[in-house]
Amino acid sequence: MAGVMVFIPTERSAWQSAASGDVAAHAPTESLMEAFDITDPEEAEYAAMSVASVAALTRHGARFVLGAEVNPDQVDDADDTGNGEVVVHALRRAQIVSWFSEELPDDPRVRTAAQEARGLGIDDAWHLDEVQALIGTQALLWHAAEELED
Repeated sequence: MAGVMVFIPTERSAWQSAASGDVAAHAPTESLMEAFDITDPEEAEYAAMSVASVAALTRHGARFVLGAEVNPDQVDDADDTGNGEVVVHALRRAQIVSWFSEELPDDPRVRTAAQEARGLGIDDAWHLDEVQALIGTQALLWHAAEELED
């Protein structure tokens, strides 16, 4: 059985608590693919990671996302299905395969987008000009899970 990629919005200083147990995440679900008008599975994973990055920005003030490959039976849909929101049950540290972070975390555009998005829902934050500019001009850096510091 193939695994499911999920993307967990968190903050760098608290990644360990987000890497185990039951956690909120975003996945390339059928609902997300429909909402974003996507048919390609790789594009759907990128969309789920991007949505998770905006969720992290609204909650934690920075785009920091863990990527995990989990068993399909660990995943249940959550409330915001159009944004691929899921609950991952019994996540284990060993299932974390990567993480994503800002290329230029001290860039003023990151601070501005974080200030404008803080406390908003994903849909409201997604449509902010500052957030769209950040998504469009500053890619997140991919890191191997082994690079996470305990």
